[in-house]
Amino acid sequence: MRTAAEWRRFIGKLVSVNSPTLDGRLEADIVRVEGEEGSEVIVLEHPKRGELRVALSDVTDARLAFRWKPKAED
Repeated sequence: MRTAAEWRRFIGKLVSVNSPTLDGRLEADIVRVEGEEGSEVIVLEHPKRGELRVALSDVTDARLAFRWKPKAED
């Protein structure tokens, strides 16, 4: 995911983000995208670290992640 439009499209989804702001890679939910064109900030929600804000320009790599749920036993 590279553009603010792509981030907006996947609000509510789990994403794996790599950024120096986060001290490496982190999985979190996309909450919203703030700011004006060219200075967007991605707002993420992490279960242990709470709400995180990362400038889109600081994201070095991002992709959707998946939550694996164990198969229900019969």
